[in-house]
Amino acid sequence: MTAIKAREVEVREAKYEDLPTVVMINRAVLPENYPFSFFEFIHKISPRYFLVALVDGKVVGYLMSIIERRGSLMIPDVSLAQRVKAGERASHLLSLGVLKEYWGMGVGSALMREYLRRLEEDGVDFSFLEVRVSNQRAIRLYSKFGYTVYKVIRAYYLDGEDAYLMVKELRG
Repeated sequence: MTAIKAREVEVREAKYEDLPTVVMINRAVLPENYPFSFFEFIHKISPRYFLVALVDGKVVGYLMSIIERRGSLMIPDVSLAQRVKAGERASHLLSLGVLKEYWGMGVGSALMREYLRRLEEDGVDFSFLEVRVSNQRAIRLYSKFGYTVYKVIRAYYLDGEDAYLMVKELRG
């Protein structure tokens, strides 16, 4: 398959009907799998930040995130949580997955571009995520979009692997 240009990747908000495909992608490409009800819940509370990528009308990737405020932050690091001022909003990028046959074709980048565009449009102050230290492909993608490693979270994953807590400041 030849490289797909970003303009050939359509990104839109996920529809409820997309969720079974999103779950399938999650299970196919990521070691962290969530039950259907988790995707359903995130879709319900955060539809603007639950995106899917389509190529030729087929859902081939997804990104889901939630917006959090100080006091309700699920940031796995106290020092980062303390940096959030009253009234500021943070986006927690929960999961991003792309079918393997579409890796390297701009699908992840298209999802990230639309996600960050929405965050900036909505005045979100910063975005954070956790990523396996071994997932160099994802780390390169996030770094390309301005995320930096804030710290290492030891034994973050169930299998004992460490995670990088990565952060991107959006405020001026």
